[in-house]
Amino acid sequence: MSAAARSGAPAGFHRAHHICLILLWAQLPILAALGVWGGHPLPEVALGVAVPTAFALAGTALNGPRGASAAVAGGLIATSVLVVGHSGGSDLSHVHFLLMICAISLYRDRVMLIGSVLVVSTYLLVVPPQGSDPTLWVGMAAAFALVMALSWRVQLSASVAQPGPSHLYRASFHAAPIGMAVLRPSGEILEVNPALVDVLGRDQASLIGANVASLLHTDDLAELGAAWETMGNSDHHRATEWMRWVTAGGHPIWGRVSLSLVPRTPTGPAMVVLQIEDVTSTLEEQRRLESLVRGKDEFVATLGSELKDSLEVLIDLTDTSDRPHVDVAGTLPRIQAQVRDIASIIDDLIVSARADTAPVSVVPSRIDAGAICREVLAGLPDAENVSIEIGADEVWADAGLTRHILASLIGNAIRYGGDTLSVRTVSSGPDTVFQVFDDGPEIPVSERERIFTGDLRSGQPVTQPAAVGLGLTVGRHLARLMDGDIEYRRIDGQNVFELRLPTEQISSLPRRVPAA
Repeated sequence: MSAAARSGAPAGFHRAHHICLILLWAQLPILAALGVWGGHPLPEVALGVAVPTAFALAGTALNGPRGASAAVAGGLIATSVLVVGHSGGSDLSHVHFLLMICAISLYRDRVMLIGSVLVVSTYLLVVPPQGSDPTLWVGMAAAFALVMALSWRVQLSASVAQPGPSHLYRASFHAAPIGMAVLRPSGEILEVNPALVDVLGRDQASLIGANVASLLHTDDLAELGAAWETMGNSDHHRATEWMRWVTAGGHPIWGRVSLSLVPRTPTGPAMVVLQIEDVTSTLEEQRRLESLVRGKDEFVATLGSELKDSLEVLIDLTDTSDRPHVDVAGTLPRIQAQVRDIASIIDDLIVSARADTAPVSVVPSRIDAGAICREVLAGLPDAENVSIEIGADEVWADAGLTRHILASLIGNAIRYGGDTLSVRTVSSGPDTVFQVFDDGPEIPVSERERIFTGDLRSGQPVTQPAAVGLGLTVGRHLARLMDGDIEYRRIDGQNVFELRLPTEQISSLPRRVPAA
């Protein structure tokens, strides 16, 4: 296949160029034999054949249709010159010029045809035929060209007036919104439409002539083979499969592939019509939804387990409270702690569920950082041994939301952290930072952002309970509503959860975007 035939030229050009190239190459050995048989010196014969040979090579190698066809046309005219020369300029040999003009007319290029007639006419006038008027041959060449041009116009008018099935198919093929290609049964690509060029991100020249298997992800070659076999063996000669295709940039995309076999007919060979629909985004969205469903199920199961554990402890404490020798006064704090845990989880669930539909009301004011820390610690069970260090006194925030966030952070540290806990307030630029320290196990780096974004419910294993993930997600959302944030760090072997809030009102617009 010549370079011009692979360059995306119209299908009509492919056929004409193929025929003219074969005609040109076939004449070269015949011309060489005629020259030797006519007694011409070998150097003269070789030099004469070298000219059309050069044209033939150019017509085979050039990419542009216009350049390739011009080279072949020049080569065909050069063969006529050699035929006339080898025959001694006889009148009959000049018929070769007319035949070559007919061959050149297959390109259906008016400029090419007129140029060829002008070149032949110039040669006939400079080197006139023996025994005849050169203008007669010039007129015959012009007449041949005119007849060919008129036949094109008649055929074109008929095709426009009565478009046939092939015309409608070609229009639909090129205008189709999904990628389409016509293949040989061996998998070689014969033609592609613009949509497939866009889907694969490749130029048309690189696709024409390539085998379809070379464009497929190597792990999905078996799927292509299975679909190809299904297409060939099924009664309807069709098959559909999902496969990964490799773009020009090396990135795989998922495509829903449909294969249809068009059987061989008396007028044409068998071929395969391939359609590719890019379903990468659809598949990713489906996987995301499946992951969310799995995560929701795991989250509900984990959260239900925590509520169940707290309720079982609560039931056990209340069932034994009327037994002899039970310290009711000592049992009540434990009951209150379990009730608070349940209330905290339910409170976080309510805030999380309403976050998108009912915006949380934020009423910021200047509040005492130390006082709110002591108030939160006083209301939490098992917080007697939590040390407190106040380095910053004031903060601009909603008092109720701040208490909710601090209670969640300190409560998580008491339940899931280590034995040593402390709370500090420090100044950091324009912010007041509430720091909650504990010496519990370090949270892995891969989970440090997930615990704030709700991804603990994504179906992946985590080391922290689901209630912690929910509380931190809600806490960060509330903090950002107050122009603040929550972060996790590991400092000197301790976990540090930092609630960062403005020290004073800086702007009516938040500096940070609230969590979605």
